[in-house]
Amino acid sequence: MHSIELIPGSARSFVPRYRRPPHLVEAIERQAEELLKKGKVQPSTSASGHNPLLAKKNDGSWRMCVDFKPPNKITVKQKFPMHRVEEILDRLQDSAVYSAFEFAEAFLQIPIHPEGRHKTAFYTRPRKLEYTCMPFGLVNPPTELQRQLNHDFLGPIAEGLMVIYIDDVLVLSRNLQGHLQHLRRALRLLREKQWFVKTQKCLFFMQTISFLGFHVSAAGVEPDPAKIEAIQRWPLPLYTRTDVQKFVGLASYHHNFIPGFASIAAPLTGLLKKEEQFIWTENDDEAA
Repeated sequence: MHSIELIPGSARSFVPRYRRPPHLVEAIERQAEELLKKGKVQPSTSASGHNPLLAKKNDGSWRMCVDFKPPNKITVKQKFPMHRVEEILDRLQDSAVYSAFEFAEAFLQIPIHPEGRHKTAFYTRPRKLEYTCMPFGLVNPPTELQRQLNHDFLGPIAEGLMVIYIDDVLVLSRNLQGHLQHLRRALRLLREKQWFVKTQKCLFFMQTISFLGFHVSAAGVEPDPAKIEAIQRWPLPLYTRTDVQKFVGLASYHHNFIPGFASIAAPLTGLLKKEEQFIWTENDDEAA
């Protein structure tokens, strides 16, 4: 159960209601009603209030979330060690058979302590609602989710049979016979701990699999060709520090596969220094 602890002495978080175009209002209402039917939100009389937003998903549909920037500023930040991608990739060595799951609305599977629910209140057209489960947008859900998953699946994780990163799960084994046992154990824990996964995202007994943007197989770990193509096709030159930051962020995700990456990218990272004038040069073009 997730607790929302505010910094002592902080005032309640309240933001006036925003006006929105009718088509966006309708989309928010539909999703809010669905959350209400599922019991993920409930009617609220809270003195707090925040505005819902719509974020476009990869499939082109919209996902409702809430602008929780004001309460995040006064929330006590949880401290929990998140797994580094490099460490996870190291753990995938010497494996040959894989099964993967993705949790269904992972944050919303964790309830919020009743005393903290009023802090998540948000506006809809006819009413105010508050979350009963941990929503996307709060500052602490990623660490809280990782903490609970590490607790519930401690055995398989410690034994190197399972890797969990946020809402992605990978079961890995050296051979088919061992994988059958490991998979049964993982599925049993999912059932016992009542974690739900997206059935359409389940993959079983794979010899090659994509995980965290990398291709994993008995041959080792390699960058996803689609990610490399995205880097190669990135339009140049870059005109703003934000553009540079996005490009360097995508490229640096694969820095382990690029010898001397820091030196190569140095002209680009230099552009991110606010005290320096932003001028794109031939050196930047060569680095990109």
